[in-house]
Amino acid sequence: MNVDHYFTIGSSHQSQGTPCEDFALTGILQEGFAYGVVADGCSGANANTDIGARALACAFRRTVAQRIGGAGAWFSGTFHDQLLANFRNMRYDNEEVGDYLATVVGFVATPEAASVYIHGDGAIAIRYADGRLKLIELTWWDNTPYYLGYSLEQQEQDKFIRLYQNGFLEPFKQTITVWQKTSDGLDVLEASNERFILDQVIDGHILHFHPREEGIVAMAVLTDGVGQLGQTPAIEVATELLSFKNYEGSFVKRRMMRALRLFHKAGIIPRDDIGMAAVWFPPEA
Repeated sequence: MNVDHYFTIGSSHQSQGTPCEDFALTGILQEGFAYGVVADGCSGANANTDIGARALACAFRRTVAQRIGGAGAWFSGTFHDQLLANFRNMRYDNEEVGDYLATVVGFVATPEAASVYIHGDGAIAIRYADGRLKLIELTWWDNTPYYLGYSLEQQEQDKFIRLYQNGFLEPFKQTITVWQKTSDGLDVLEASNERFILDQVIDGHILHFHPREEGIVAMAVLTDGVGQLGQTPAIEVATELLSFKNYEGSFVKRRMMRALRLFHKAGIIPRDDIGMAAVWFPPEA
């Protein structure tokens, strides 16, 4: 296996002289488990959420390192509580909760089994050996996700929950698109969406995969910037981001930098920050 990550600032933050609010990490843990995580600070919080994104990504890394064991059970049981405890320990006492409002999408994987944990919004992109591509987008109405940072203080958590209970916000939505690239463009093979109530995702949303059995070559987690490159459909962006020439070394960094250059040449400038962490699964010997 090989893992790599890359994140970059969007034009809206660059023009305003504000920091990139996305962050990403990858690595190989002992016993051959790969991990990757992206985190995205909330721009609408009017706070220093680049701090929260980095803290949450680091808390994710620390938590999975504490849970060495069988893939598939990584995010069950006490994972959410451990992640929150590690996140809380990384908070500076004099900083506002607003600085810690960030989404997180992370994976732990082996060639046999992989699990993805999502708290907030983001996306999962998959490349199959037969040429198919899959994008799983995770969104909240009006771009108002439940951030793990709300759980740092009970009053903030209660306030958000009341908004849902009173009907001011709609549930979390998962959209799945499967397509393949042809000489005529992109041919959509499947499209579906599913809604979840808040109680189902308040401790995180978990998806499981079996890479070798399903013919998965590479799997990536992304921040929601994948859907915010002008009017370009997210599946077109994902197609470019997953068009790896090889999986050696810094394969994600190379691919994302080239894809973003191509979009720039076409006049498509990412307004939002974008981050990606990916794992490559070698073919069976």
